[in-house]
Amino acid sequence: MTGSLAWLYILLAALAYALFTVTLNKAMGIRDRQKFLQREVNAYQRELGEIAKTNDEKRLEILKTREKDVQGYMFEMMLLPWKSFIFIIPVFFLLIGTNGFLGLYFSGLLNGWFSDFVTTLPIGLHLNEILSLRILSPSVYGPRGFFIVCVIFAGLLIEAVFSRVEKRLEAAIGSAKSAIAGKKESASPPAA
Repeated sequence: MTGSLAWLYILLAALAYALFTVTLNKAMGIRDRQKFLQREVNAYQRELGEIAKTNDEKRLEILKTREKDVQGYMFEMMLLPWKSFIFIIPVFFLLIGTNGFLGLYFSGLLNGWFSDFVTTLPIGLHLNEILSLRILSPSVYGPRGFFIVCVIFAGLLIEAVFSRVEKRLEAAIGSAKSAIAGKKESASPPAA
C-alpha cells in the first residue's frame, strides 16, 4: 500500500495510536491519580517553603509526619505511567516493528504496508541528530520514523486539547452546581 497518500495513512495511524494512549491513561485513572498526587506534593512543598520562611519549628514537626506519605506519592508518580505501558508498548511494536529488540525480528505493520515510503522533514529527530544538536536540519524518514514523529506531535496536540476540554467541563459543572444550589436556596420556604 504505497502512493501519494501514504503519509496521510501513517499520520492517521499515529493519531489513532496517540488517541489510544491518552484514552487508555484516562480510562485507567492514571491522569486523575497523577493530578491528585501532583497537587498533594505541590501543597506539601508550598507549605514547606512557608515554614522555611517563618522558621516555625512546631509546624515543621507536624509537616514531617506527612513526609513519608509525600515520598510515597512521589514514588507512585514515577511508577504510574508504567501501568499503561503493558498495553501501549506491544501495540507500538506491532506497528513499527522490533528491529531485533529482545531477539525478535518483526518488520512491523507500517513497514510492510508502506515499504517504499520515504519523506524529508525540516527537523531531525534521529538520535545522532539530537546528540549532535542538528535538530533544525532536514532529515529523511521512512514509515517507522515518520510514524514516531507524528505520534510525538499528535500526542502533544491531543493532550493539550483534552486538558483544555477537561478544564472547561469542570468549570461548566462547577457553575451548574452552584446555579442548582442557588435555585434550591431561593425555592426553599423561609425559616419560621
